[in-house]
Amino acid sequence: MRKSRARCLFVLAFALLTACAERPGPELLENVSTTFPSGRFVTVYAANTRQRAAPDSRAFTSAREPELSYDEYTISIPPGHVPGKIEWPEHQSDPARQFGVVGHRVLDRAGFERQVSKRRGGHPPDIGVFVHGYNTNYQEALFRLAQMTADASVEHGAPILFSWPSQGSVAGYVADKDAATFSRDQLALLLTSIARTESRGKITVVGHSMGAWLTTEAIRQLRLTEKNAVIARLQVILAAPDIDVDVFKAQVGVIGPLSPPMTILVSQDDLALRASELLTGERQRLERRI
Repeated sequence: MRKSRARCLFVLAFALLTACAERPGPELLENVSTTFPSGRFVTVYAANTRQRAAPDSRAFTSAREPELSYDEYTISIPPGHVPGKIEWPEHQSDPARQFGVVGHRVLDRAGFERQVSKRRGGHPPDIGVFVHGYNTNYQEALFRLAQMTADASVEHGAPILFSWPSQGSVAGYVADKDAATFSRDQLALLLTSIARTESRGKITVVGHSMGAWLTTEAIRQLRLTEKNAVIARLQVILAAPDIDVDVFKAQVGVIGPLSPPMTILVSQDDLALRASELLTGERQRLERRI
C-alpha cells in the first residue's frame, strides 16, 4: 500500500503541474467509433456542481448547479501513452494514438454510491477524489483524472472527479473563487457520502491549485459539523495549493491534526500561483512559503 501511494504521489507531482496547449472542447466527450485492441481502459466517476449542457448530456458548462449530479465514463488509453501526458484528440479521437471516451452513463446518487463501492477483483476499492483547480474546463479535469489513473496503475480503484464550475479562463479568477465557495458544501456532502461506503484503506483526496482551497474548506466544514468519522477516513494531498498563508493557518486551526498528516506538493516556479498573487493584491500563497 505504501509503494502504491508513493507511486501516486510521483504521478501527481509530475502531471498536475502541466497544462495542455489548446483547450479541448466538449465534443471530445462523445464516444469514439472504434477502439484499439492493445489499448487500455480506465473507468472514472464524476460528481458535478456544474450544470449539464442538456438533460442527460455527458458535457457540462460553467454554470452553477446546487445539487450534485453523477456520471460514469470509460476512457481508452492509447498503447503508446507517455506517463504524465494526455494524448489529446484534435477533432475525432484515434484510439491508436489518443485518449477517447468509449462509454458513458448518467447515475443517480444511489447508483453512484453502488458503483464506487462495489468490490473489484474480490476486494473493496481504493477510492480517490480529485478536486481540480482554477482555469479548468470539465473535459480537461476528466481526462487529467483518467491520465493519472492510468499512470498510477492502482488496481481495484474507484477514481472520482469532483468538478466545480470553473470558467476555464485566465480572466475568470474571481468568478472561479466564487464558484469554488459555492461548491464547498457539496464537496463535504460527497466526502460524507463515500465515507459511508466500503473501501480499502483511506480515501485519498487530492486538491489542486484553487481546488486545494476548496478541499480544505470542505474539511473545515466537516469538522465544524462534527463529521469527525468522515475526516478520519481521509488522506489529504494539496498540489500547488492556491491558498493565502493566513487563511490556511485559520483553516488548519479548525481542522486540527490529521492522520496521516496533510501532504503538500509544491513547485517554486508555478506560474499560475504567481498570477494568483498578482490577482489577489500580491498576498503570498501557501506554496511560496514552503
